[in-house]
Amino acid sequence: MSIQSISSHYNCKTKPSYVSFGRKALPIEQLQSAVFNPAEALSKTEKGVQCCLNYFARQYEKNKFINYAELTKINIPNLQLLNNKGVRGETLSSKSPKVLKYIKECGIDTIVDLRTTDYTKAFKDKCNKLNIEHIHIPIDKKLVPDREILDSLPVLFRVMERGKYYIACAQGKHRTDIALAINYVFNPKQKVPPFMSGHTKNHVTDMADINRRLNSLYKAMTKNDREKLGWPENYDVEFQRKKRVLKTYSEAYRTED
Repeated sequence: MSIQSISSHYNCKTKPSYVSFGRKALPIEQLQSAVFNPAEALSKTEKGVQCCLNYFARQYEKNKFINYAELTKINIPNLQLLNNKGVRGETLSSKSPKVLKYIKECGIDTIVDLRTTDYTKAFKDKCNKLNIEHIHIPIDKKLVPDREILDSLPVLFRVMERGKYYIACAQGKHRTDIALAINYVFNPKQKVPPFMSGHTKNHVTDMADINRRLNSLYKAMTKNDREKLGWPENYDVEFQRKKRVLKTYSEAYRTED
């Protein structure tokens, strides 16, 4: 796949996220620079961008990518690309079947619905009619029982590792942040931190609600939970480190807004 063909799937207005390759990660914004100005980008990053482009091309050919450029055309509030596998945004529950069919054509095959008391089964039925998998995993800062969330984590991790998902709460902001934070901190396979966009303003991230839920889940974990999630013996140290990374990464994050 050529640089030009890659550029047709990511435009310059795309929010920066990360594409993983090997043990490294490269911001989407840097990838875009390589797509539109390959010589300049390669001169700055030497082989890094080219390695990422090669990875990007291979994964696209395997149909693991979402056509994010097309998704931006339907003006979904709080839309953001997550790594190279999924998308977050406002709930699509009020959207027409035509919109749901469109996002499916863009590569979305699973919707993770994080809503709690504002959840209705009607949206699930609408998705099922279009052969879009709908998974309801209620998550919030403190009202949903920790045990309920812990029991749902293997499903959440599996979907987010597989890719081609759309994850949302009502506005796609605060509860979505918490779900993404849980996936990053509790999942040993997740290496790239997500941007806590719902809790970050002017490069200051308020981690109080996020940490409250992370800590309560951590305290509620059993030995069986750790085994199910694949935690190695020394992962407690990594758990604490990842919590710190979430804040520093989010406060250092740059968008084009």
